[in-house]
Amino acid sequence: MTGRMWVPEAPLPTWEDALAHAKMLRERGVDVSIDERLKWILIRGTDGERHDPDDGTPASQCFHPDGTPMWISHYTDGWRHDPAGGTPAFQWFYSDGAPMTISHWTNGKLVSEESFPPPTGEA
Repeated sequence: MTGRMWVPEAPLPTWEDALAHAKMLRERGVDVSIDERLKWILIRGTDGERHDPDDGTPASQCFHPDGTPMWISHYTDGWRHDPAGGTPAFQWFYSDGAPMTISHWTNGKLVSEESFPPPTGEA
């Protein structure tokens, strides 16, 4: 295989896992919006802005119909912002889970972005 292969630091969440976790956060008093039809989760802080909760869960997640991640985005006080550990603030995925775009952000400003070609057979 040629080319670089991007490997996430942790396994990517499935819709089922993310949904269960979001419901648990909601039970603990976190402001979590869930759209099960669109497979979308949004988490807000106490000020109503998008904000990752203390456990590092991405503030915004959307999934493909098969339950694989479509995009994952981390926020701090309403701004896209890389969480600790070098995790990118924004990740967009092809339907097979391969990365499409990965971008790093600081306080809502784009720092760097890398795009990846589609996997073989996808356009």
